[in-house]
Amino acid sequence: MVSAEDLSLAQSLWDQAEQQRLNDVQAEADRTEQVARYETREEPAAKALENRARVAFLATKGATMKMWLDARDNILADLYNGGSSIDH
Repeated sequence: MVSAEDLSLAQSLWDQAEQQRLNDVQAEADRTEQVARYETREEPAAKALENRARVAFLATKGATMKMWLDARDNILADLYNGGSSIDH
């Protein structure tokens, strides 16, 4: 049979180990949060493609943002379907 003193000692050791585990989990969570704060957020590929297409479109003499908005869906559909022509 286990004495009350041995049981108390075992419980104390268990509690210390559990507290250390919780501290380790918290430290890892803190490190992960710190890394996440400094990571470069990359935009999705679809958004990057749209941005490049918009810049190319607006670089054409006479192109306006209104013209881009009117033609955007057709241009992007063409790009996503493998086309490479951008007409306006």
